Formats: sequence, structure tokens, C-alpha cells
Amino acid sequence: MKRTESRRRLSLGADRLLGPGALAFALVLSSLLVLVSCGVTHELDREAFEEVRPRRIAVLPFYSTEPNERDIERALYAREVFQEQLTILPFAFLETVVVDARLKHSGLELQQAAHVWEPERLEVLGVDAVLIGEIDPYSATDFGLFSKEGLSGRFQLVSVPTGRRLWQAEYSLNNFGGLLLGSGQVIREIRRFANSSDEIYIAAVDEFTADVVAVFPSDAVKEDWQTESLEIRSFEVTPSRQGTLRTGDSFELRLEGTTGMRVSARCGPFHKIPLFEVEPGRYVGSHIVVRGEQFTMSDFEAVLSSPFGGVIMETVSAAAPIQADSRPPAIRSVTASADGQRIEFDLEEPRDAVKFVLETRSGTWREGSSPTFDLSDGEQPSEPLFGYVIDAVGNRSRSIPVGSTKKGEES
Repeated sequence: MKRTESRRRLSLGADRLLGPGALAFALVLSSLLVLVSCGVTHELDREAFEEVRPRRIAVLPFYSTEPNERDIERALYAREVFQEQLTILPFAFLETVVVDARLKHSGLELQQAAHVWEPERLEVLGVDAVLIGEIDPYSATDFGLFSKEGLSGRFQLVSVPTGRRLWQAEYSLNNFGGLLLGSGQVIREIRRFANSSDEIYIAAVDEFTADVVAVFPSDAVKEDWQTESLEIRSFEVTPSRQGTLRTGDSFELRLEGTTGMRVSARCGPFHKIPLFEVEPGRYVGSHIVVRGEQFTMSDFEAVLSSPFGGVIMETVSAAAPIQADSRPPAIRSVTASADGQRIEFDLEEPRDAVKFVLETRSGTWREGSSPTFDLSDGEQPSEPLFGYVIDAVGNRSRSIPVGSTKKGEES
């Protein structure tokens, strides 16, 4: 059983407040008083488990027995840790964001979902079973000479088709320890750290999760359950608009195939774009173009893999190459005529600026939608002029001095 690092940190602070002899005595006393108690009890209904043969599982939002905001958030955090550690097991786990979206669409509150047993209410998830978790409030308190940390919870794997409980587990973690002795200031600092920091809780959840996942009934999975024919029925890519994509534009990938699988796409500079199962057998993913990106892509490869080891791939070619160029506009020059009556911007490709701005050190002097400014004698600025441009999505070039022929650098 791992022990959190709180005692190590506290001993560093105590070293400055206690003398060497007192510190040594305190450390010996503290080490004698440390006691860790933890345990998992679990039960598998093997007959029900083999009847259902669950392969696709959804982890429902964990329920907090104390309905306050902090404990609810901690229970939801514990669920994410469970989801991450469970993915190493031979099951297909539905992504938590998809689980939550489907629950909300069916009218279920996330905390309410932990106590829903009616199979028809959970069919919307498109899975064989759901993992239900109930987490008690985490406690970290001290009693003068002693401290106590506690975390406990109960878990059930429930069949969606039948509503039967396939597996259940109960876990409790209790750490008892002696506090370092010294001045009242040391005790107060220890109490403050133990009661306010989430660091100990995070470490406790990691330990808690690893112990429960270790007894999850993966060993009950029969080898013949894992054989499944994988299929990609369709795969398509659609840009959000015609022409070159700019900052904020996107392209969407849609795939239909075997339900409950892990799906991603490879294209151009992108090695892995995840696709999420939004409905049984229907996967959707997308990429939003960010500032500075530039690419041209024609071929897109979909990868559909089973948690049991199978993989298939399919490549499609877009009807027209998908291009993106979200680099800021670049100015070749901003020049003034010999008589000072005209100022003109010359841009590099692509010439997509929609706003042209002349400014002085004091701020904006003139702006407009045309690259040419006609000035009268009374409009001559008293300070040096600079020019910059802005494109349709707000990308701004760097300012360069008027009269310069120096290439504007991208900002």
C-alpha cells in the first residue's frame, strides 16, 4: 500500500521549527503510529455474466452520497480516473462525454443516472452493461496527536438487457498516522494542509481505483467472446465551407461501422483525430483550423480497432482537396505618393484583407476597406505613419512604416 507524500513534506517544515533531538523523537513516534487499513470485497454472478457476455460498457457518472458541490466534483473526478484505468481491460468502454450526452438527451440528470436500474432507460447508451459507482465523502482530519484519511465506495456492473447485477465490489481505504509534535504552529499547518489540499485526495483516488480495477471481472471473459467481424460501411469527410479554410473553419469526419469500437483518422499532418460514437455504429470527429495552420489534404485514412485486438483501415479521397491557410495576412509594402496625397497597401497572396489601418504612435489615424487612401493637404499626420491589415477572421498583420518596401512579418 502506498503512503501519500504529505508526511515527507510536513517533516521538512518541522525540521526548521524543532531541534534535532525533538525532531528525531517526533519522527520515531510518528513512524510507530502509522497504520494503513484497506480492502476490497467483491462478488461475481458468473452465470449472469456469461449469459450477458458484456463487451461494451458505459461508466455512469459516479454518485456522491453527500450532495454538495465539492464532493460531487470529486466523485466525477474519480469516475474519470476509473475510465482511464479500465481501458486496459478487454472491454470496449464508451467515452464518458458520449455517455453524458446520451443521458442528457434521454432526460436523465447525471447524478440521477447512478440510481437508474430500469433497462429501458439505459438502452439509449447502446451498451451491454453499465458500471455504477457510489462514492462516500473523502475525509482527512487530525485529532491532535493522530490523523485519519478515509475513502470508500461501492460499485456495481449491471446488465442493460436484463437489469441483473453481474458484479459488485465495496472498497474502503483508511490511513491512520501520528502527527509530528512540536509547537502549536506545526499542528495548525498540518491541519490546514490535510483539510484543504486536493493532492492527498488525488493520490488516494489513484490507489483506490487501482485496487478496484484489479478485481474487475476481466478474467471471466471467454476467448470466443473476443472474436468479432469488424466493418466500415461508410467514411466521408466534409469541410465547413467551400474554398480555403481559415481560422475557425473546420472539417468533419463521419464513419459508420461496427458498434462499440475505437475509431480515429489519419490525414496530412494529423496522425490521430479521434471519432466518437454518437449513436450505435455512427462515429463523428472534427478538426477546427487554428491560427497559423497551413495544409492541403486529399486522402483520409480511417482506423477502426477492437479492444480485443482486431484492426481494419479504409482510405477515402475527398472530392476536392481540403486546403487551409490561417496564416495572418502579409504586407509587401505601404507606400506614399511623391506629393503625399495617396497611400497604398500592396499585399502578398492570399489578398484576403478586409480592413486596412493607418496608425501613429498615438493610435489609429485612418482605416477603411480599400487598400488605397486619398489624402488632402489638411490630412497630413504630424507623426510617422504605420500600416497594418486585418483579414475576415480577425488575423492581423504586423505594422510596417509607410514608405517602406520591407516585407511585413507575420505576427
